[in-house]
Amino acid sequence: MKRVIVLRGLPGSGKTTLVRKEFPDAVVCSADDFFVVDGEYQFNLGLIGQAHQACWRKFFSAVQSGAELVVVDNTATSIAEIAPYVLPAETYGYSVEIVSLRCDPAKAASRSVHDVPDAIFKKMVASFEASSAAMPLWWQHQTRDAE
Repeated sequence: MKRVIVLRGLPGSGKTTLVRKEFPDAVVCSADDFFVVDGEYQFNLGLIGQAHQACWRKFFSAVQSGAELVVVDNTATSIAEIAPYVLPAETYGYSVEIVSLRCDPAKAASRSVHDVPDAIFKKMVASFEASSAAMPLWWQHQTRDAE
């Protein structure tokens, strides 16, 4: 069966490492890819909206074309950031699984390459925790501990 995995977690929690290790053959959709220029990661907070639009377009193209496994690799700290991936995937006949990658916030912050300001990072932590507890019951959801 065709599958979509929405992998979510704090910046620096190890999402991308997990994707490379466990899903090497997947179509990976990540807003981070937008910031890779000539093989170098150049994050620009001012372009985050465009990055997420590019990620969603790649995702939609993948499910529309019938890719067997599609992994969304984003922070997705709120239900509103997850939902736009669920309905199109289900519409195209995919099984959808949301995987929350749990990581100590201090550890994640120390590993993050995004230079997220502390105040924003704290809001992300709160949103991630609240949305993990409020996940719709009909969504297939699991929480995994980060390495």
